[in-house]
Amino acid sequence: MTRVLALPGTGYPNGGDGITEWFLNALPDRFEKEIVPYPATFGGSQDAYAASRAAGIKATLAKLEERPDEDHVLVGYSQGAVVVGDFAEQLMRGLHYGVRNVVAVALIADGRRPIGGGMPDWPVASGYGIAGERRLDFA
Repeated sequence: MTRVLALPGTGYPNGGDGITEWFLNALPDRFEKEIVPYPATFGGSQDAYAASRAAGIKATLAKLEERPDEDHVLVGYSQGAVVVGDFAEQLMRGLHYGVRNVVAVALIADGRRPIGGGMPDWPVASGYGIAGERRLDFA
C-alpha cells in the first residue's frame, strides 16, 4: 500500500485546514493517508517561518524513515506545499541520499510557484508565489 504523507497549511499544524482533508478524502482507499504534524507557523517574522519549514522537513524525513521499504507520496497545501516542494528539491539534489521511497509529490497552492505555473487546461497564472519562485532545473 502506498502511504500518502500530507503537510497542511499555515496555522493548521495537525490538519484541519479543509483543503488538506479534502485532498486526502478524494484519494482511493488503496492509499494509506496521514497528516504530518509540524509547527505550520508564520509568526510575523522570516525566522519563525523558516524554523517552521525546517521542522516540517525534519518531520517528513522522520516519517519516511519509519517505513523505508514502502512507497510514499508527499502532499502539501500552502506552507505545507513549500515544505514538500523544498524537500523534493533537496531529494533531487541528493541531500537525503538514503531516501529512496518517495514516488510522487503534489503541491497545492505552493507559495513558491514558478512563473508560468498553474493548473492543466487553465490559463497560465501570472507572477509567482508569495514566497518567491521555485527553481525547476536540478542540473
